[in-house]
Order: sequence, then C-alpha cells, then structure tokens
Amino acid sequence: MINKWKRKFLNQAAYFVSYLKLYPLIQKDLSNTLVIDCGANQGDISALFARTGAKIYAYEPDPIAFKILESKFSSNPDVKCVPKAVWVENGQIDLYLHSDQEGENIDFTVSSSIVKGKKNVSERNNIQVETINLIELIKNESSPISVLKLDVEGAEIALLQRIIEEELYKKIALILVETHENKIEAHVQPVQEMRKLIEKKEITNIKLNWV
Repeated sequence: MINKWKRKFLNQAAYFVSYLKLYPLIQKDLSNTLVIDCGANQGDISALFARTGAKIYAYEPDPIAFKILESKFSSNPDVKCVPKAVWVENGQIDLYLHSDQEGENIDFTVSSSIVKGKKNVSERNNIQVETINLIELIKNESSPISVLKLDVEGAEIALLQRIIEEELYKKIALILVETHENKIEAHVQPVQEMRKLIEKKEITNIKLNWV
C-alpha cells in the first residue's frame, strides 16, 4: 500500500520535472494551434499549455479527476474538457482504479488504467467509461497540432502503433509519451520494439519517457 502522502509527493515531483522540461516550449506562442492532452487528470499540464494561446483538448476518463479538470477550466473557452479515454475506437471500456483508491481522493487517480494487468490497479475496483477514437480525431483535425501528450497509463503503445502505421505523426509537431512498462510487464518488449521502430524510421518528433 502506498501512503497517500507519499503518492501526493510523487505527483508533485512529477509535475515539477514536467514543468522544467516543458518550460522552453510553454514560453512560445502557440496561438492558432491545438494541444491534445491525453490523460489530463486534474489539468496541471493543460494549464501550462493554456498560457501559450493554444486551444486545448483535455481528455480524462477518471470521474474524480475530471470533476476537478472541468471546474478548473470552466471559464476558459479555449480548453475543451472531455470525460473520455482515448483509444483506437469509439465505445466503452473498463477503467481499473488504483488499488489504494478510496472515496474522492484525487492523488491516486493518476494511475487509473484500461490495462487490467497494470501492477498498481485493482481488477475488482473498476468502472466503465466511454472511449474516443484518437486516430480518427487526428485524421479529421484541420488545425495544426503543436503537441500531443500521451500519458494514458498503458494505452500508449497501441495508439502509437496506429499513429506510426498511418503516418499521423507527420501531422503533429511534437508527441510526448510516458510509457508504463515498469508497471506493465507485458509491455516491456513492445516498448523496446517501439523504440527500434522510431529509430528505424528516423522519427524525431516522438519523445518516449519524456518525464
């Protein structure tokens, strides 16, 4: 069991590292572009990009986190908050919650995942959420996409495979990905293969494990 204060500290540390790495980017004027924040949680990263003048699509399926996300940007028309999980198709899917999740605690929502085998989630504690087809969204988007952030607790590899197969990465200036193979044993080899594929194709705008 992870102490809730330890989880809070880890979340704050991750945000601090993210801020430092994003600092050069969020100083730029990204007006008239789109930032797609997948796994927005309570909106800390979306808030950083909102300073740039970009339009934000913030996707978050966990209802506890989404409540805070939606409230945070209720007066900002440039941030569209969507209570859905990004996936390779539209529909519904099980979202597995952290094994220590209790009540309305926000801190453990960062670990909610559609991957049942993720080490820190509970197979018994799950809810059904809606999914949106990220691949079709990217295909149909007419605005320039300056940033796609993928921090979706294990769904990244399937999404990246489709993005690369269909060469959609060419529509996006920068793709920031947090892989989770340290929590999903079955993803260790797929992540390694993804790294090799990115290198083989000489794709320079996909950054794995950027935090």
